[in-house]
Amino acid sequence: MFRFFVFFITLILFSLEIKAQNVTIEADKINSFDNNSLITAEGSVLILYQDMVISTDKATYNKLEGYIELEKDVVFKDRTNIIRADYAKIYIDNRTGFFRYGKGFYAPWNYFKADKLEKIGENSFILDNATITTCSGDNPDWSFSSSRARIDVGQYFRSKHSFGNIKDVPIIYTPYFVWPIKKERQSGFLVPNFGFSSNRGFFITPKYFWAIDVDKDMTLGVNLFSKNGVMFLDEFRYAVSKKENIHIIGEFINDSESKSDKSDRWRLYGVGNKFFTDNLELKFNIDYVSDFRYKRDFSDYGIVDKLKDANKDKNDFITELRLNYYTKNADFSLRYKDLMQFYDNTDGYTRSNLYQKPSFQIEKYGLKIGYLKADYLLDYNDVEKKIYQYSFDNQNKTENFTYNRYNARIKIYKPFDIKIATLTP
Repeated sequence: MFRFFVFFITLILFSLEIKAQNVTIEADKINSFDNNSLITAEGSVLILYQDMVISTDKATYNKLEGYIELEKDVVFKDRTNIIRADYAKIYIDNRTGFFRYGKGFYAPWNYFKADKLEKIGENSFILDNATITTCSGDNPDWSFSSSRARIDVGQYFRSKHSFGNIKDVPIIYTPYFVWPIKKERQSGFLVPNFGFSSNRGFFITPKYFWAIDVDKDMTLGVNLFSKNGVMFLDEFRYAVSKKENIHIIGEFINDSESKSDKSDRWRLYGVGNKFFTDNLELKFNIDYVSDFRYKRDFSDYGIVDKLKDANKDKNDFITELRLNYYTKNADFSLRYKDLMQFYDNTDGYTRSNLYQKPSFQIEKYGLKIGYLKADYLLDYNDVEKKIYQYSFDNQNKTENFTYNRYNARIKIYKPFDIKIATLTP
């Protein structure tokens, strides 16, 4: 009992709490002056007011004038704002005030910072020496900066006389800059990528995002290379239904400076499926290129190799179309497939294609046969392998191999459940 009493007294001494006008202040140390009209708090300060949550090392609450002054490691949160700062002064009733050396984040991917953030409304700010980016970290890969800007959360970041930066280096100037700060998808121009490389020269990639509907969108863009001309980019996404999706990407450039054997160079990527009836489905999986050097030349500038799980070093490709028909006892498939690989030679390259044209398949897994279950597969493949050897001195050679392949397998098993224990609380 004595230990509990000591713990209770210690808790009161180190975590004092004062409530005034629905403002809750918790801290290691709290003092009040002038009949509680002025309250100071120090050490692990936590302030709660309506939907606002504020933490800091030191705070002063002026009840008569209705403001809170915050010092050191300030973190301010409400329904839409997350701001960290070295110092802040906030008028709690109208939520105005300012932050010094502040950093903010707005979902889903907007980061900004400024030497001074003047809060002129619940969700509006005026910023001095401001920077905005979609990259996290103290030194983002790219950003836009301005001596003065305005943020209206849920609307736009607006600034005049802005600079586009790579790391800390200004690269491009724009007299007026607008950046959407919205959770909803909206059509508009995206922030362009830009830079310089020894092979491509200076490049910039303006893009336009088209929010066609709630279930589909498209991104259109171009890579403008000072050495290679124009590269066209297109990405289309369509969520047809819960079990149907379509994603298609196209890249194309007429590359007069190509070191490949092609000047018209392209890449086509597509994955997805579409049900024509409840039982009939078309599936496709495509990743194909025009030539053996395409990936090494344009992986850093296209869209495909920026997708999640992309392998930039892999130099093999696929085109697969599959028509499936599903029944209770069997699933039927008609498939066309082309696997393509490139290999470097000292005097050229080798391209290998393995075609299955067509492939018929009947299969079923978990087929019930009385008390038993069965998995089975029957397939037939008309296979062609083509090896093309390209030489820079035009001594080209092609080899063809064709054969038929059959495959059949069946597995019958008795499924059963094992009950280890039953616990009833």
